[in-house]
Amino acid sequence: MSPHANDESTPPAVVAEGGDDEAAFRPERRLIVVGGMLILAYIGGLIGLALLPILASEQPLLLLFLHPVSGTLFLIAPKFDPVLFVTLATARRLGPHILFYLLGSWYGERAIRWTARRGGEAGGMVATVERLFARLGWAIVLFFPGPLPSVLAGTTKMRPLLFLALDLIGTIASIAIVRAAASAASGPLATALRFIDQNSRWLTVITIIATVAWLSLRGMRQGAREGQGDGA
Repeated sequence: MSPHANDESTPPAVVAEGGDDEAAFRPERRLIVVGGMLILAYIGGLIGLALLPILASEQPLLLLFLHPVSGTLFLIAPKFDPVLFVTLATARRLGPHILFYLLGSWYGERAIRWTARRGGEAGGMVATVERLFARLGWAIVLFFPGPLPSVLAGTTKMRPLLFLALDLIGTIASIAIVRAAASAASGPLATALRFIDQNSRWLTVITIIATVAWLSLRGMRQGAREGQGDGA
């Protein structure tokens, strides 16, 4: 097994092993740039998760760019003008989707496996999504915009403009739904944000510990799965 096989942050061309054309597996310049940007975004997401309370209190814009998942966006939405919020969150999510699309178009199945490992998806779930994508690719990109649909769109050679249009519409819609939900829950959210503002320091200590524990547990599970695969 390659020494990189267990490293979920290793770009797909490096993860691949075997084959006759060794040059195909060298980290090309485009892979270094695109894969590096995705790895940085992943690390930024972990930092945003660990420091969520203090960033939500003092640097919500930085938190939006570091950790733009729906739960975080829901929490900090009241701190932004609605149009600015949708614009910034859409741009932040759309950028990585385009990069995943490029990886899929360049590296195919290798990019799918790398994306699945990075996101922690089970192999069975990925196989199911792949089968559905063959028939309903446009709908999956539109209604479930994200890394795996994006890399599958690239792998299946979906036209770039079609992918971009579908992903943009779906991303805007998902962000708008988060914003609408935050507006509907403005009272409880205001209470939660006041609590976070008043207790951000010790809450951040808790989220740092929780993030480290989650990463450790995930690493152990990944190692156990790889160990089972080696023993098969």
